Amino acid sequence: MVKRKSSKSVKGIKRLAGKDVPGELSLQQALFRIKGFGHTMSKVVAQLVAERLNVPLDTQVGDLTDEQLEEMEHIITHLEETDLPRFLFNRQK
Repeated sequence: MVKRKSSKSVKGIKRLAGKDVPGELSLQQALFRIKGFGHTMSKVVAQLVAERLNVPLDTQVGDLTDEQLEEMEHIITHLEETDLPRFLFNRQK
């Protein structure tokens, strides 16, 4: 029988806003892969998430706990409740 080593390098795949993202990605890179998030929006939201979760900005998504991922999901889905500038959002007519 082969024993598998438990390794911290295995990050897995995490689900954010209906999108599977590799756990090796940083917060900003993971947000950039979500539909509707451009470069600027992903950078600003990554800073907001890092501040609210009290983690470094370069944290990999795979290192976050389930509770932190749920909080990140809540922030992503309720951006209108944040104090982000309105010009970052898509302009709906």
